[in-house]
Amino acid sequence: MANPEWIEHKGKKILYCDYRKLSEDEMIDLIEKEAQEMKKGKTFLIVNFDGAGIPPNFIKHAKELGKSTINPNTIKSAVVGVTGLKGIILKGY
Repeated sequence: MANPEWIEHKGKKILYCDYRKLSEDEMIDLIEKEAQEMKKGKTFLIVNFDGAGIPPNFIKHAKELGKSTINPNTIKSAVVGVTGLKGIILKGY
């Protein structure tokens, strides 16, 4: 299973979550781990969806966790690999 990882850039700790090539179950597992990390405090976040599908159950989990944990604890975020229809779908996240 995939795990979020902490990287450092210019003295700032950034939580990096890579959803590429993951199954729906792995994506849900990763977003739950991401939310657990975000509960620790205010965080810079980079999320990589390049080439990833967007399963409906993942969107459901993303919306729930985004409202309660991820959005309130995000200082700044960047999302990679989101274009076209995928961008519209993930906008709620």
